[in-house]
Amino acid sequence: MDMDHALRDLRSGIRMVIKYPMLSSVAVLTLGLGIGLSTTVFSVVNGGLFKGLPFPDADRVVSLVTTNPSQSQPQQQVTVHNFAEFLVRQTSFEQFGAFAAVPLNLSNEEGRPERYTAGHLTVSAFETLGVQPIDGRGFVDGDDRPGGAPVILIGYNLWQQRFGGAANIVGTTIRAEGTVRTIVGVMPETFAFPFQEQLWVPLVVDPLATPRGEGPSYGVVGRLTPAVTLARPAYRPRPSRRSSRQSFRRPTPAWAQT
Repeated sequence: MDMDHALRDLRSGIRMVIKYPMLSSVAVLTLGLGIGLSTTVFSVVNGGLFKGLPFPDADRVVSLVTTNPSQSQPQQQVTVHNFAEFLVRQTSFEQFGAFAAVPLNLSNEEGRPERYTAGHLTVSAFETLGVQPIDGRGFVDGDDRPGGAPVILIGYNLWQQRFGGAANIVGTTIRAEGTVRTIVGVMPETFAFPFQEQLWVPLVVDPLATPRGEGPSYGVVGRLTPAVTLARPAYRPRPSRRSSRQSFRRPTPAWAQT
């Protein structure tokens, strides 16, 4: 009896598909999009909340934003000048860095350019996350200064898919957005910061390049000191009578050194 019902339902469904093809196509498309969205949301929640972030002591790694309630903007990225001032004056983080996600064309002699989204990180942001490459090195002091060596990190999946898991990948070069960069490391398979990136290049932060109120804004990630928790304000500036411009001119910051 159950089989008979199932067969009748199947025949009825096929007739409806034939009779109303447009409606059936819309229903299938909607169902497919719903399943895809649900899978994506589950992947994010499962990875970020249930399993935890893939960083050492992830409960101490936080994202920083600025707010502007008067403009109904509860969360904004941090401007380059505010970042420079926070970096000098904050006391609640043992590590503190900036990042961004920027489109990037990747090419080599054997293949056509491919479009990716690359993570741009300051050295301090990379160190804040605390994840080390499975091969080669990560970003080191000097990589994110003006005139620093053009280097790049690649993800495990990109290493496998584009480079065939070549054992000698570290030290080879590839053209990224017109610049020849040396691959210095391969990141673990679970590392995809800040979103789903598989490429990372150093982020040069130069607050002296533009007047205050102009210039780029960044995402900011910090690692809290053991004495600080999220229950208390995360940013406690050191008292200063200097102007905000002086606060990142003295002492001379890394980005101003050559």
